[in-house]
Amino acid sequence: MWDKKIFLLYRFLGYILSFFSYKAADKIIMTNNSDIDFARKKFFVRPQKIHKIANYVDTDLFTWHRQGQVERILFIGRLSKEKNIVNLCRAIKRLEIGLDIVGAGEQRDELTELVQDELIDVKFLGLFPNNMLPEVINNYSIFVLPSIYEGNPKALLEAMACGRAVIGSNVEGIREIITDGVNGLLCDTSVESICETINRLRTDKLLRLRIGKAAREYVKEHHSLNKIAASEFRIYRDIMNKEKEYA
Repeated sequence: MWDKKIFLLYRFLGYILSFFSYKAADKIIMTNNSDIDFARKKFFVRPQKIHKIANYVDTDLFTWHRQGQVERILFIGRLSKEKNIVNLCRAIKRLEIGLDIVGAGEQRDELTELVQDELIDVKFLGLFPNNMLPEVINNYSIFVLPSIYEGNPKALLEAMACGRAVIGSNVEGIREIITDGVNGLLCDTSVESICETINRLRTDKLLRLRIGKAAREYVKEHHSLNKIAASEFRIYRDIMNKEKEYA
């Protein structure tokens, strides 16, 4: 009972703090349409106050080095339930292919037990410094992010910047990035859909190369450091100019 009361208290305080923070802010930056809609409806934020600016990627660091040599699937991200890794592992078992996981999180023990009990070919590679990730990513041809929900997933953008063929679940934060069949493939969050979509990519080298090339071009156009920095600069400039008017 007390745990529930404490949870509700924290939730109420979180709402109050968010409400007044949004109200006091001159400008609000969010990375995806879902969060923008939530803020507008839940906290009554005026649309003119919110600016959508996505995550950036250093496209000089995250770039294509070579065609992937490892015939396994790559996942990078936090080991947590919203990433839907259990269904990814079960899809991997059906395909009889290997999965390499980069990341850490609260679901590590559960996932370790699952792959051991069901004899699934999964390797937990742990964490890498960000500047080492391009070398890791370039070892693989296919990157998969089958999340139940996402914001603006940077691991997905980094894999795309490296020219990898990517698969993402058809959820708000991912489908704002991936155009199905153009710069990646979309799947449902079910084992069956993940399995079918991976199999489609692994058996079609030309498709992998085509969408991998388009993926890098997309990130260079929409998520480069220079582009994102310029967008943020314009917002700060507008705020400063407004303050000068009232000085």
